[in-house]
Parts: sequence; C-alpha cells; structure tokens
Amino acid sequence: MIRATRSCAKAALLACVAAACGRATEPASAPTAPPGTLPFKAIRMVSVTPEEGAVEPACPVDAGLLFAVAAGGLDVGTERPALRLAVACAEGDAADRVVVRVAAELEVSPPGEPEALYEGLAERACDRCSEGGWRLLLAVAGAIRAGIEGAAASARLAGAPDDEVLRILRGPDPTADAVLLTAIDLAGDRRLAGAVAPLVALLQSRDRDLVLRAMGSLGRIGDTAAIRALGKVALSPAPDLPHVALRAIGDIGGPEARRVLEMIGNQTTDPVVAREAADLIREVDGGRDE
Repeated sequence: MIRATRSCAKAALLACVAAACGRATEPASAPTAPPGTLPFKAIRMVSVTPEEGAVEPACPVDAGLLFAVAAGGLDVGTERPALRLAVACAEGDAADRVVVRVAAELEVSPPGEPEALYEGLAERACDRCSEGGWRLLLAVAGAIRAGIEGAAASARLAGAPDDEVLRILRGPDPTADAVLLTAIDLAGDRRLAGAVAPLVALLQSRDRDLVLRAMGSLGRIGDTAAIRALGKVALSPAPDLPHVALRAIGDIGGPEARRVLEMIGNQTTDPVVAREAADLIREVDGGRDE
C-alpha cells in the first residue's frame, strides 16, 4: 500500500531533504534554491508500507533524490512536470544485499491540453548495504534517477508510431537506457509482432533489466516463436530470470509452451523451477480446456 507523506514545492526541495536528514534548515516555504534550477514544478514523495512482519532497511530517500537531481543532465522534457515518487528498500536474496525499487510518475500539463501521467520503474541491488552508508545512498539515487528517466522516456514515446518503436529495438547499441527500456515495454503493450526477433536477441544481453523487460514483453505479445529462447533462459543459473521466463512461456500458452515447460521440468536441477513448470503446465492445460 502507498501512503502520501509529504509534498515539496520546487523551491523547498533542499529544505525538505535537510529536514529528513535531521539538520536545521529554513522553513519549507522559504526558497532554498534559485528559481528554475530544478526540473520539476512540484515533488511529492510517498512511502511504501512494508508487509506485516517485514523488517526493511533504512532507505535514504530524500538524500537520494537530492543526489539524483544534483547530478545534472536530467531531461524531463520542455514542460516542467510534477513528480510523484515511491521508493522502497528491501532485503535481497543474498546476505547484506538491499534491493531498491522505485516507481516515478510524471504529471505533464501542456498548455491547453489535459494533463497526462507517465510512469517509470527502476530497481537497483546494493551489496554490503544492509547497514546503510554511501553505497546504499548511491544505489537509491541511481534507482530514483533511472525511474524518472523511464517516466520521461514514456512521455517522449507515448505518441511514437510502431515503426519508431521497432527502430529503437533494432538499434546497433542495445544499452539499457530509458528510451530502449520504454520501447521494450511499448512493444509488449502494443503486441508488435515485428518486435519478437529483436526482443529475443535482447535475451542474450548481460544487462538484467533488459532481459527482464524483454521477457515480459514477449509474454504479452504471445508469439510462440519466442518459446524456445525463453526455455533456455528458464534453464539458466541466473537468479530470478528462470522464474520470469517460465511466466512468459505460460502467458504465451499453447501446445508448444506445454512441451517446453515439460522439458524444463525434466531437465532443471532447481526444485522450485520444476514446481513452477508443473504449475504452469496445469495452467496451460486449463486454458486449453476453456
């Protein structure tokens, strides 16, 4: 559940951050930065309520936001949007690892047009960070910046034709920048058949974000041509990736999906993957009976 905790006008961002860090500062209504130095007309922070019984590491959200913005070069478009930001820090799957997850939402209000909302999601893993410190601060700042850049890319590509989305996916330098990640998501949302081949190619990337986004979009597109490549990922030793690959295969469904899920269940050495494959076989069979 997300709960609003505070709202900071652009001129009071530094005051808001300083207050959160326990330092004396001017009142929030007093200007603490020159007008126009921040790319947002308003910033609203929200907190994420942890699951009952969960113990979450301290998350330096306010200082992380300051670092993310102070780095400069943050392009959010010609219209200065309002920013709504949700950040959560959680224990990772390895000792002393913290996973930072961010959801950023930009509210754009072009003159004479209705306001539009664009979302960007980001995740960063930080090792040796359970006690906080600079490592965690930089991870939070990086995740916040990536989330904002993702939302800005969604705004820029919202009206892009399908050909433009496919051009980005087929680009010669598949780095996980915000525009490419957004194009991957759009290809899945629009179910672009022409995106299957470049998305399958992205499964070979060493960038975890690219692979996760590509698998999600392949599952939404639903083309059986992607099933074999997803099956290879499902048998890989990489943490988390096999589970997402299995889900994508199940989303595609059909006889080929069932056959590959059965093969994965027989070949994997991970009992969790085998169990998930068996569950998805039942799900696929149920879908065929309907």
